Amino acid sequence: MDGKTSQHGSEYRLQNFRQQIRRLKSGEYAYHDSEDALRQLDDIASSFEERLIKSRGAFPDIRKRQEAEANSFINLCHPILGIILRSSNVRNAFEVYEPLKKIIESYLGEDSHLILSSEWDYTPFTWPMGLIELPKYVIIGLPASESDNPLLLPLAGHELGHSVWPQKGLHGHFLNILKDKVVEYYHENWDNDVSGLPKINLAQLEEDMFSRRIWINSLAWSLRQSEESFCDALGVRIFGRSYLHAFSYLLAPSLGARSTDYPSARLRSRIIESAMARLSGSDESWFGAQFESQDSNEIDPLASFQLAAADYATDQIFEQLIDKAFEVSSSSGVNSPDNTEVASMLECFKSGIPKDGIGDLQDIVQAGWELADWFHKEEIVDQRKNLEQVGELILKTIEVSEFHRRISN
Repeated sequence: MDGKTSQHGSEYRLQNFRQQIRRLKSGEYAYHDSEDALRQLDDIASSFEERLIKSRGAFPDIRKRQEAEANSFINLCHPILGIILRSSNVRNAFEVYEPLKKIIESYLGEDSHLILSSEWDYTPFTWPMGLIELPKYVIIGLPASESDNPLLLPLAGHELGHSVWPQKGLHGHFLNILKDKVVEYYHENWDNDVSGLPKINLAQLEEDMFSRRIWINSLAWSLRQSEESFCDALGVRIFGRSYLHAFSYLLAPSLGARSTDYPSARLRSRIIESAMARLSGSDESWFGAQFESQDSNEIDPLASFQLAAADYATDQIFEQLIDKAFEVSSSSGVNSPDNTEVASMLECFKSGIPKDGIGDLQDIVQAGWELADWFHKEEIVDQRKNLEQVGELILKTIEVSEFHRRISN
């Protein structure tokens, strides 16, 4: 390949990227947010293309910088095109879009946008609001094999939390709190004589650069664990017990080795149970029993200590994380499930009919999980068929509710 062909490579890639956007624009989408996102991405790609054309005769360093920025944009946004494409998949539960978006707007503002899609990762996925290219978008992908299953909707509450966390400045709010806990753990537990651990200056733990490089990993892990814990608490605050059921359905007893980005299974279940106890006063000890203890991939003594310090810090502040999740929820005006409404819906569901009238998404999904539990207690054998029936009742009730809501407006 000669130099000129190589120099024009970024332009060709942008043209191909925009051609893919044009193909996607020709598709049909149930809601406008996906189409609007495509238009915004195309506008940004167009501006990159114009800058590259203008820089053809520029100094090589300037040209390379323009090409690098264009490549970075394509690399970041290419998977978003796939998510937008899958948002049009007919297997998705389109009925849930409007009520879920209303919840998102309550937390993040009425100018927020939602792309609800499917994802080939088994765990639910989010692209938090704050992406430079799509600053007002919350992108949520549910596992492709479960994308039509409304019983998993409570997990979207967790994914919403990943957008609430940066918008409310919670990283900065908890940074120094966690740092103090991490440093406290190192002071109380570090032993310079233990094999496999480097010798550090405990008297200058926060000032000594070598020591900082060691405990800073613990702080980074604890910050990520704390964000995940906040998101769990937010999911509980919005969806109540149905969050526990959805979490257990998808993730119990485990998905393999533990990630340092998450609290241990034991601590995470305790945080979720504590949030539920705060919400309703109920004992949900059944939840933690669903999960097996997880071993970390970290077998190095230093990494093990760093992770133990991160776990300690997260454990020490998780009540504050629950406080903050409940505080921002109260400000949003979003209600938790109402037991009276749930009971009324459950009676309709047991008769095989959707509940008429306007209902909150949280109540509808909770009634669905209680129906699934009722089926299980009745020992009705075909559980898959039961869950399909539950899903149909949830979606039909959401559809009826949205119909009444639009008429009332």
